[in-house]
Amino acid sequence: MRAFVDRPAELRAEAVRFWAAVTGTEPADGGLLVPAKGDAHVEVRSGAALALEVADVEAALTVARALGAEAIEAGETEAVVRSPGGTVFRLEQWSGAAERSPVVGDADVFQVCVDVPAAAFDEEVAFWSRWTGWPSREAARPEFAVVQPPDAMPFRLLIQRLEDGGPGAHLDLACPDRAATRARHEELGARALRELPWWTVMEDPAGGTYCLIAARPAS
Repeated sequence: MRAFVDRPAELRAEAVRFWAAVTGTEPADGGLLVPAKGDAHVEVRSGAALALEVADVEAALTVARALGAEAIEAGETEAVVRSPGGTVFRLEQWSGAAERSPVVGDADVFQVCVDVPAAAFDEEVAFWSRWTGWPSREAARPEFAVVQPPDAMPFRLLIQRLEDGGPGAHLDLACPDRAATRARHEELGARALRELPWWTVMEDPAGGTYCLIAARPAS
């Protein structure tokens, strides 16, 4: 499973520089961010929110379609899929990745937040839970639902109901000291857009949004 920092191709270099710095990783060809230990789980690329690696791409795509998803591109070893709520993601043949990378620094990319229009919220939560087999539950706030993977997976999914706007996705970083993390990210070129009781909405140097969440990194 990999989370994508979805940025335009012309801004990829700036996004790679920033996200490599904040995650403590080294950039590889194509935008993959490689940790010193463990498997790579974050990548800068355009056109999708995340990638899920599966043993059989065609079988996984068949199940996704039966649950209301649409195939944008389909092949034997990879596919691009649109969920019922409009989230674009990739299916890829399992690469053998099995080791979660340790947390480096004061923040950890711990969830992918999938943003969907209000009318599609319930269907989107049901899709991700049924398709992955991961349990879903209500979050602390009514506009969110959590789809919780096994502990070995690097991220969980947070589905967010939007009253306005179309589908999208962004990364959430857990940090015990939001003010300190915000300051460090601002030194690297990010800026704060909005400060809320439990999270801070940020914009990276490539113009994409992400959130700093008041939480302790998992590992």
